Amino acid sequence: MTNAELNYETLTGLSDDVELEVCDVDVQRLRDDRSEIMSGDEVAFVAVAKFRIPPSYQGAPFSGLGVDLGAGDELFFIGNDAELRSDKFQMDEDGVIEWIRQQFAFTFTLNGSASSGFQPVGRTMVAPDSASDSPPAGALVAPGARPARMALPWLTKLNTVVVKDDYIDVDVKIAKPLPHHPGHITQRNTLWLDVPVSFGKPNALPGKADLHVEIDDLEKLPEQVYSIPLVSEDGGSHLRLKLRFSAQAEKAEPAHRQSHDSTTTKTKPRNR
Repeated sequence: MTNAELNYETLTGLSDDVELEVCDVDVQRLRDDRSEIMSGDEVAFVAVAKFRIPPSYQGAPFSGLGVDLGAGDELFFIGNDAELRSDKFQMDEDGVIEWIRQQFAFTFTLNGSASSGFQPVGRTMVAPDSASDSPPAGALVAPGARPARMALPWLTKLNTVVVKDDYIDVDVKIAKPLPHHPGHITQRNTLWLDVPVSFGKPNALPGKADLHVEIDDLEKLPEQVYSIPLVSEDGGSHLRLKLRFSAQAEKAEPAHRQSHDSTTTKTKPRNR
């Protein structure tokens, strides 16, 4: 391993030249847990995968990352402990997490269908470089900046209450995220809002704020007010945004998309 660092900026620059390929996709129980599953248990699953330059790539080798990379070379992988690792690079883990979140959608299925039994597994705290680098809890941050906390889209837990016929077949699809449509909630419980903004300048055209909202529980969304603190990158400006959802939100119908193949993990709850 070299001292070259893989981070948000280097991955963004590399993906401008070549689209990384996701391969060896599988679903496993977190940390290869082999304990018996009982009805009503919450079981953690992780999507393991490798990210590499496609073997079909025919361009010149990449040397700007401090390591010569060519067709078929692996950059990093997700292990069954949900950690990111690389055999070639030092990892700025939170930057790579943010890049993956923007580039790929992870969709878990139960017995071939979407299920309400899948829930996020908390959030992973990200330590800032210094206290001055840490935005207020819940603050929206620019791509590549260091947020206070981030979810891991490849990690989920399944509440086995939803399981029928004592059979669990968990699969995952990893694909480019669907184009967003303002005001529609996608199958990943993600809401995009385009908000017109006027900056108060004479004869100025209106601007727009593009908001990306991740929703943990659709059932509790209506009739709630959400307050979001915002801070500028230089720390000199602070705003507070409030959102109110006054009508029942519905998920948009899933659209067809091409996804990477994956294998499944199967187990059976007992003594129901």
